[in-house]
Amino acid sequence: MERVTLIIMVGVMIALIAVVFAVLGKGEYKPPPQDEGYVAQEAWL
Repeated sequence: MERVTLIIMVGVMIALIAVVFAVLGKGEYKPPPQDEGYVAQEAWL
């Protein structure tokens, strides 16, 4: 029975850590803007 409890506790702890990192990291990454006109001009070369 202790093994089942340990597995459940570790699973809950991993889920909490994942939620914390998801909340803290939200909005941090912004991909660089892509200039589509440049891509179109490069295709014509």
